[in-house]
Amino acid sequence: MTPQLTATLERELPAAASGCTQSYGRIVLACQNTVTAIALAITRDVQASEDIAQEAFIKAWQQLNQLSNPSSFLPWLRQITRNLARDWLRANR
Repeated sequence: MTPQLTATLERELPAAASGCTQSYGRIVLACQNTVTAIALAITRDVQASEDIAQEAFIKAWQQLNQLSNPSSFLPWLRQITRNLARDWLRANR
């Protein structure tokens, strides 16, 4: 994780966890390339990877209050993305 991403997450996660959509939007901007790349590596489909990334961010937003350790956010988000991409593969075989 880059120092810039770490700083963004440390700064924005508390506000996002309290419901601030602007803070979560900044988190999305900081993480979107990583999330989309994970989905693309698994699906090998650009459109699907973009849809999966969007779904991953929505799911993370809806479950953000369940995240007990803010430093686990990025690994947690990556796992959500991998799970959604694998679900997409199973559904599209």
